Amino acid sequence: MNCREVADFLSDYLDGALPLRQRLMFRLHLLVCRDCRRYLDSFAATVKLSHSLGERPAEEDNSPIPEALGQAILAARGD
Repeated sequence: MNCREVADFLSDYLDGALPLRQRLMFRLHLLVCRDCRRYLDSFAATVKLSHSLGERPAEEDNSPIPEALGQAILAARGD
């Protein structure tokens, strides 16, 4: 396996979706290629961060609106 193939299979590797033979070749390449190990670490960190962003609940702003704003909205609606 070469560096290009490692890059192509990163998502499948992290998802555990590579067949045994490809997974073994992938790991063998990582043993000898420091650049691919760094790339894998960076890619995995990016995936983890992107997943964590989706897990945070949305923050709600329940602070009251200023009285003047409320009056202006009601006046604009004709209420």
